[in-house]
Amino acid sequence: MNLIWLASIVFSLVGMGYCERLSVSYLWIRKQRKFASKRQNRNFFIVIPVIDEVARLPQTVKYFIEKFCKSRKVILCLVTTEREKAYFKSNTEKYLSVLNDLKDASDLQIFAQNHLLGTIKKQTKVNNLTRSAIRKLILDREDTIDCVRNLCRKYPNQVTTYHYPHENGKMAHQINFAVKGICAEKNVGSRDFFGIYNADSKPHPKTLDYIDTFASTQTDLAVFQQHGNYLKNHIVLTKNFWTGSVLFSAALWQTRWSLAIEMYNTFRQLPAQKLPQLVRRFLYPANYCVGHGLFFTRAVYEKVTCLSEVTMNEDAEFGLELNQLEIPITPIPFFDLSDSPDSIRSLFIQKSIWFFSPLQSYVYYRIIINKHKGDIDRLKLAILSARFLMFAIYWLIGPIIFFGILLGFRSTLALWILAYLFYLIIPDLFAYLLILEMEQDESLKKRRLSYIPQIVIGSGLAYLLHGLSALRAIGLATRKHFTGKEIQKNRTEMNHTS
Repeated sequence: MNLIWLASIVFSLVGMGYCERLSVSYLWIRKQRKFASKRQNRNFFIVIPVIDEVARLPQTVKYFIEKFCKSRKVILCLVTTEREKAYFKSNTEKYLSVLNDLKDASDLQIFAQNHLLGTIKKQTKVNNLTRSAIRKLILDREDTIDCVRNLCRKYPNQVTTYHYPHENGKMAHQINFAVKGICAEKNVGSRDFFGIYNADSKPHPKTLDYIDTFASTQTDLAVFQQHGNYLKNHIVLTKNFWTGSVLFSAALWQTRWSLAIEMYNTFRQLPAQKLPQLVRRFLYPANYCVGHGLFFTRAVYEKVTCLSEVTMNEDAEFGLELNQLEIPITPIPFFDLSDSPDSIRSLFIQKSIWFFSPLQSYVYYRIIINKHKGDIDRLKLAILSARFLMFAIYWLIGPIIFFGILLGFRSTLALWILAYLFYLIIPDLFAYLLILEMEQDESLKKRRLSYIPQIVIGSGLAYLLHGLSALRAIGLATRKHFTGKEIQKNRTEMNHTS
């Protein structure tokens, strides 16, 4: 019983710690958003790796061109891959199979609306599409490679493309291929930046203004990180009350994490650089990067010698190496508005893949040692790697202990409710209120009260799914260890486009 009391108190205190961190990030954002813009003579190369993104990509490209390309030197680099052909074939077979199983006319229209509307060029309505017409749309639709070619023709001065010519590889392969190609073909100056985004990204219009203003002129080693607001598709997430409670709460958890952990940790890096070297060796703050909203100079890329292509996720190793080299990650006080998975299955799979980011810390250690050979402080790197690994441990055991409080049933129910309230509900609602205050999403503000019951109900279930995803990742890693079967990292499946 004493241990259960202790666990309940610890969760409650950690939850209040989240609120304190959220407050610090919020106040910093409010202050930094009042900056006076200073335009510099620099180029921005925005790299967007894409696969199976016909529905979302055109509107994303249009957004970037309207908000960024008209006022400064910005080139959108869309990176396709040979894997697209396998995706396209697989989706065609899946769509035809589903189409054959649909009986009701209304189901046909819903199917066309959800999966094919983004591929329809001249038709704006799907109300009267017949089965044969939908079948023709499936067979005649363009793939992402064709979509990118058309976008390049439509915006010849703002959009260019690179095609990764291999069927294997992940996002990191596409990014590295494009960055190396840009460096070889373009005149990339020391003041220029590469920016990485996803096909669903919607960064704030002042993002590049902030980088322009605050990028140091004293060093070429500059990294900026824009953090995510994952409530972009909140209307789709909450169509069904019960599943929507989990999906919306998970999106809110991720947004809360980006503010209270990812952004907050960046504040500690610059002050830490003023500490004595011996102290920095043991206490330099560990933080990682996120693969969308990430900006870096050519000098940083060459010093890190590319994003990791052998780990499950490329951004965590990149961040760890920056920590080791004491290159600070500068936060941006404007969000990248992004989609969150719109099905429980997609959410579960995405989280299990993300779990590999901290889980593979030991792999990052070996990679960085091999990159820099003898010119590395191994003890410092080991300490930083261990701190990364702690994220995985918290991810795994947190939900186990949290729901373990319930083992006492009636005698511990009150303690569990206390932990539920202070660890999940209050920090989630606080993060929700801060997002409502900081962002100008009118559709979210109109529904602000209706989402509160879903947060209260869904937060616990989302946290349970969070823990279960770690178990799936460990299972996949174990299977690979004993059977050699590779772990597939596919794009997150979305049932709807926002």
